[in-house]
Amino acid sequence: MRFFVELLKYSLLIVLVPSVVAAQSPYRLSWKTDGPILGTAGLLGVTMFATDKHLPGFTVEEVNALSPANVNAFDRPATKNYATKASDISTALQFTLFVSPVALLLDDDVRDDVVTFGAMYLEIAALATTTSQIAKNIVDRARPFVYNPAASMSERTDPDARRSFFSGHTTFAFASAVFLSTAYCDYFPGSSWSLYIWAGSLSAATAVAILR
Repeated sequence: MRFFVELLKYSLLIVLVPSVVAAQSPYRLSWKTDGPILGTAGLLGVTMFATDKHLPGFTVEEVNALSPANVNAFDRPATKNYATKASDISTALQFTLFVSPVALLLDDDVRDDVVTFGAMYLEIAALATTTSQIAKNIVDRARPFVYNPAASMSERTDPDARRSFFSGHTTFAFASAVFLSTAYCDYFPGSSWSLYIWAGSLSAATAVAILR
């Protein structure tokens, strides 16, 4: 929650502070475009806080009473998978995608456009954070490992264990991948690397989703 507040605060600061936009920039900040985006992010933020039920974790008795048989057939196989290594890999991939747009700042033109570039990415991050958190608050769905005795009881009774859908890792991974690929194509039109950037980033995001 605090992460979203910081994102929105810095997004507002970036839009409010005048900046020099590079002539080569394909993007420009404007209240006509960014105002509604920030307004939407703000409303989503309010909704996120309003829908947070602050539910406690499952009790040991509740966990022991859960059965994979009560999970729909499509999702049931996920309850049998508990791999901390897969979770660690997905987190590493998600973080790599999250910071990957920074690599574009190695280019002089993109670096000259850092304020606009940063503002857009903060907007994306704010929207991704709020939408996934709102869904988690409303759906109140147990994570698959809650049904798996291989997971520790402390994990299964943690409040976060009932905030499964939809995946924040996957949301951020795809948001970062699409932002990176779109920005690359707009800053470097006609680049022969465009297809590889799209394929690589979306493949990595898909891997995050599968590993989750």
